[in-house]
Amino acid sequence: MRRFVIAAVALAAIAGGGLVLSRASTVDDVKAAKEADGAFLADLGKADGKAISGLLDRRFAWIDREGRTHNRRETLKSFPALAATRSADKDVSAQFYGRMFAVRGNHENSRFLRVFVKRHHGWKAIMLMETPLGQDEPATPWQLAAGSGTCDNPCRTVPYAPKRQMDKEILAAWQASKVQEWHESGVPADAVSSMRVFGFGAKSALMISQQIPYRGGKPYTDVRLWVQGPKGWEPALSEHVTIQSALPVPALASKQ
Repeated sequence: MRRFVIAAVALAAIAGGGLVLSRASTVDDVKAAKEADGAFLADLGKADGKAISGLLDRRFAWIDREGRTHNRRETLKSFPALAATRSADKDVSAQFYGRMFAVRGNHENSRFLRVFVKRHHGWKAIMLMETPLGQDEPATPWQLAAGSGTCDNPCRTVPYAPKRQMDKEILAAWQASKVQEWHESGVPADAVSSMRVFGFGAKSALMISQQIPYRGGKPYTDVRLWVQGPKGWEPALSEHVTIQSALPVPALASKQ
């Protein structure tokens, strides 16, 4: 009997210790992610390209206010341009989404989105996005007149072939939302010209797509953070920026 009591006490201690470790791990993650964001801003302010390079994930992308997308190598090559974007942040909000940490706010007449991901060697910046304040929002279906348009792309097919199961589930959830919008409004969603999904752990992901406005105009880049909730994959936040260097396209409805 005494051995059973000792075993029970030992198991309770292990379980309690695990709970403490879990809480400590969460606190440490919050601290480490915020420190990574602080270091990123400090190094930008000092125009320290060498230090910044150690903070950028290998899949890092900088989407500037003109809608140009720069990968990690291109960003470091044109680092002075990135450093020039540093200014005082306002109306800042931060949120954790699984292994992602997102910081949003305003600076220099632009909205910004910074996204960090947890890697084995620490928190790394994977996305910096800027959108000019006052930029027109892509028209939502209920703002457009219903017509006889079809929604093959993106409701049925997109130029993206997911390989992992989680990527397939995220794409399916996204397409289901587009089908619902189409059925409710009678207006197709904006077509996709390219798409990528990056998963972080089993419960968080980043989607980047370029889309062509159904109403016509310049294409834009759309960024969405996804989290797995009780009912499946759900979008946590989204941001977009118009690709200013792209040529405007005519309204798709006019082609039908």
